[in-house]
Amino acid sequence: MCVQDGAHLASIHSEKENEFVTNLAYTNGGATSGCKWINAWIGLNFTNGAWRWTDGTQLDYTKWGCNLPQGGKQTCVFTNTAHSSDNTCGDWYGLWDNAHECNEPRAFIICKHTPKSFG
Repeated sequence: MCVQDGAHLASIHSEKENEFVTNLAYTNGGATSGCKWINAWIGLNFTNGAWRWTDGTQLDYTKWGCNLPQGGKQTCVFTNTAHSSDNTCGDWYGLWDNAHECNEPRAFIICKHTPKSFG
């Protein structure tokens, strides 16, 4: 889907980028308060025995949730926005998970465009 628009699923290389992507999913997913589980696919997947970014950049940062990643058919990764002020759903905000198979739809995907130069 991202490639059709000249982009890639987001690759994340720092805590700052992870915060940005997670906040983007949280805000645009309509979550404002309470326990909201808004998951957004990012561009990390398990291919040929290793975790790789779909845009080909180096895997130099990860933010896995507890006891993750899982093995099996769950080879694509999403970022979690689960958060609640009273901690009813735990605090998974900004942590990565691979609990779903790649062909299972998620409500959101996060695409990353290359900056364009003007002039």
